[in-house]
Amino acid sequence: MAALIIAYPPSGAGNHLKNILCLDRSFGNSSDLNIDVYTRGEREVHSTTGRNVSAERVAAANDPDLTYIIHGHFGELATQRDQINNIADKKFIIVTIDSDRDRYLLDTRQHRLGQMSHEYYLNEEQPYLYQPYFYQTYFTGMPENIYTIALNDFWHPDLNEYKIIQGLNAFLNKNIDQEQAQFLHNHWHKNNQVDFY
Repeated sequence: MAALIIAYPPSGAGNHLKNILCLDRSFGNSSDLNIDVYTRGEREVHSTTGRNVSAERVAAANDPDLTYIIHGHFGELATQRDQINNIADKKFIIVTIDSDRDRYLLDTRQHRLGQMSHEYYLNEEQPYLYQPYFYQTYFTGMPENIYTIALNDFWHPDLNEYKIIQGLNAFLNKNIDQEQAQFLHNHWHKNNQVDFY
């Protein structure tokens, strides 16, 4: 595999998910992980500077020997659509916001971060941008190479509750350490004061 593409709604914790994946050092850009962003108490855990998606980052995914993680909101990924579609070997992980609960949690975090979206956009547009069929057609992904995680499940305080790490490891054939992932997740939860219940 040459590219793993994470698609997530704005404020949907896609950078956090990328960081968890980088705990497996076999990704070509695992060195992006910067644990300091967690321990400093930052709500947003960008481990690299600049936009999440760039032509240079997408070009790196053409390395046949390494798998690179590309992550971004639909709009960020769409700016590189042709280049992404030219990657022959790719998988997708999509953070979905299908349920009212998913959207409530996302809306709460967006408000805390000052990134509010209009209710219409949150409820009637964004949910459709994070569906597998969209990544099969618009981004030429194969159904067997698309994995979804409900935002509510990913944001649960205990990553084991919905077997998040086990599912990722099985889908990717990787070995993300559950304990290290939970360590990052505990910090992310604390820093974001997620009102989970």
